[in-house]
Amino acid sequence: MRRLSPLLTILVLPFVIQARDVYYQGDLTPLNILPTFDKGYLAVYERGHTIALYGPDGTLAYRAMPLVPGARLDVMNAAPDNDGSVAIAVAYRIDKLQGGGVAIFDSRGIQSAFIDTGADWWPTQVCFGPDHSIWAVGWRGKAQPATSVVDYFVLRNYTRDGRLLGAFLPRSSFEQDPVEPILGGWQLRSANGRIGGLFYTPQVLRYGTPRRMGEWIEVNSLGKVVRQVEMPEKTIRAFSDDGSLYAKGYQGDYSVLNPGGNSWQPFLGATSGNLLGADGDSLVFLIRGTSLLVWSPRR
Repeated sequence: MRRLSPLLTILVLPFVIQARDVYYQGDLTPLNILPTFDKGYLAVYERGHTIALYGPDGTLAYRAMPLVPGARLDVMNAAPDNDGSVAIAVAYRIDKLQGGGVAIFDSRGIQSAFIDTGADWWPTQVCFGPDHSIWAVGWRGKAQPATSVVDYFVLRNYTRDGRLLGAFLPRSSFEQDPVEPILGGWQLRSANGRIGGLFYTPQVLRYGTPRRMGEWIEVNSLGKVVRQVEMPEKTIRAFSDDGSLYAKGYQGDYSVLNPGGNSWQPFLGATSGNLLGADGDSLVFLIRGTSLLVWSPRR
């Protein structure tokens, strides 16, 4: 029997760790909504305002259905933490009262808390920070020019039991509503000790016609802006542990912006499929029409 030499073992092992396929035991797009991947877990948007959370091995961990007594709910976005807990941004209605909040589920799938953000601010995207606190972006539901709205903070940081730790990025610093509800995927992530989010900003084209474009903004743990990147004709698909950004263009091409770089470079290592995010030294792709996720080395 042939054996690998020690040197060959060293060379092969990192590739084995990074490149792998995982088949998930369920339909990952039952509502034709892109699932949300983060920290090794996959959140799938199902009927009945339910999130199915799958573990790193592809098996179903649990199903989470947020509950607010007496309310009708709509799930906006879900984000897992590395212990198998999940945060779910929701909008709710009780009679004529509209509000928002974040439902927290523990690793057993039990709703452990509900952070009620009330009628004045509705979270649309959530993620867990490096300290396991909860970050969220939100809005007040009506698109208005910044000069005509009562100012508020778009980005907020909470403890898991609902205490507000900080509020950042005033609405008045944007020309239009920088966030809105978008189901599936993600627009807010924690990586490299920072919180990064994809926001909207208008750019004026010829004849004065505004076109909504993207802007990536990163803050540190204190909420201070540390990087802003314009996103013309691109959308962020992965925010890696080293701070690199991976974006997909409207033509299906991928590009990368390294942490210290100031220009996008073509990224040719993309697998055929939808890029869901980053996991360590790999990018994670969902192969279209399947329940297969592929981990592909970033380098």
